[in-house]
Amino acid sequence: MLASSLDYETTLQNVADIAVPTLADTCLVDMLGQDDALHRAAETHVAESAPIGRPEPSDVSSVLKSGRAELRSTAMLVPLLSEDRVQGVISYLAAPGRRAYTEVELALAEELARRCDLAIENARLHAEAQRATRLRDEFLSVAAHELKTPMTSLRGYAQWLLRPIKQGRPPDPSLLERGLRAIDVQSAKLVDLTTQLLDISRIEAGKLRLERRDIDVIELVRAVMDACQASTPDHSLNLTGPSEFRATVDPLRLEQVMSNLIDNAIKYSPGGGTIDIEIGSSDSGRLLIAVRDHGLGIPLERRDNLFDRFYQAHGEGHFGGLGLGLYISRQIVELHGGVITAEFPDDNGSRFSISLPAAPGGRER
Repeated sequence: MLASSLDYETTLQNVADIAVPTLADTCLVDMLGQDDALHRAAETHVAESAPIGRPEPSDVSSVLKSGRAELRSTAMLVPLLSEDRVQGVISYLAAPGRRAYTEVELALAEELARRCDLAIENARLHAEAQRATRLRDEFLSVAAHELKTPMTSLRGYAQWLLRPIKQGRPPDPSLLERGLRAIDVQSAKLVDLTTQLLDISRIEAGKLRLERRDIDVIELVRAVMDACQASTPDHSLNLTGPSEFRATVDPLRLEQVMSNLIDNAIKYSPGGGTIDIEIGSSDSGRLLIAVRDHGLGIPLERRDNLFDRFYQAHGEGHFGGLGLGLYISRQIVELHGGVITAEFPDDNGSRFSISLPAAPGGRER
């Protein structure tokens, strides 16, 4: 019966169904959720039995903490273990006068729990595999779309520039310049997309490495701002900070993070406006960087997964991209021993903050 389904919810209900009526008049399965709170996952009882009470929450909590079963004359509480971690509790309850539990029944209940553990773990792994497959398919669909767009543009401009040459005449210099600029922009997009894909592979393989050196963070951020400003006449990028801030970081990776944050601020401020970049230090000498925009912000219901892989804050495909920028940025910041957070001010927009250990050499002037 336990092996009859790989659906997680069905398996949990099968766990409860197995115990009734042979071992219990009521069987409850409580599982720990992602919020570390207990949730009633399944319940079965003998229809003709008298109403049966519920185990005390304190008793269930005790089993969760100790990982050991507890025996009462009309109740048995048995932990569900997964890799030495208690993931839930099965409560076997007997109607008064129908049966009295002893060590013999407890041994049977514990053996049943061990069999249930395996079935639940198999169902959980199957659910995770299905989720991973869905994520992969969604990612491949988005990636194919994002890669196709610049490649189509590249081919179109290449054919456009070749047309006069095939006709035996040189291309117009102004049209040649326009076409080459467009090719440069689209090829840069392809490079960025490919870099993100390579970074994901390195992160998943645990091979993303930092090459730290002492740099002036102000100079690095200004260079990123200048590059971003050149691509957007509708936005004004402002920097607030000291004239110099020395820190030991990986400059290429920090540049990547700053480009992601500023590009996002521009992307999600479609009406233009001011984007503020602040750089400073905490009382403990940590490097603090913030990027603030006054654009669309992030919908409340989509904030929890903001830094997840392949996640797009305004819906898949709405603004383009692979949904990897913030995920990769978080990995880079955490590799530095830092933290990246997001805030959403009441007057709209978003504020992304980075805190990095600047030592050795962390200092501002």
